[in-house]
Amino acid sequence: AGDTELHLAAHIVTDDSSGNVAPGEYRLTSSTKVWALDWCSEIEEYVNGILGALGLFVAAIILFIVSSIVCCIACCVACNNQQPRQPQAQPGGMVVGQPVGGNVVMGQPA
Repeated sequence: AGDTELHLAAHIVTDDSSGNVAPGEYRLTSSTKVWALDWCSEIEEYVNGILGALGLFVAAIILFIVSSIVCCIACCVACNNQQPRQPQAQPGGMVVGQPVGGNVVMGQPA
């Protein structure tokens, strides 16, 4: 589509003779178009993206752990206060179900 390929032509290092970075403003002249890429800023963006994703992952794990603990506490509180209920006879003798024919004496077959 008319795009030209980029090729690495050179590294420009701004060190003085003892190997220390020499701060300042630098100018580059060329007879053709030149692309300059700051590798330090590219690496910084990459590392920031990785750390952001890692931070989100840690936050999700902490949220999962806290929600699991709260769920367990809720279940323990709800289950500890309940005891099995024994059916109790209601005053007034309410009958539930269908009547059984004949006289039935407790402990004796019908």
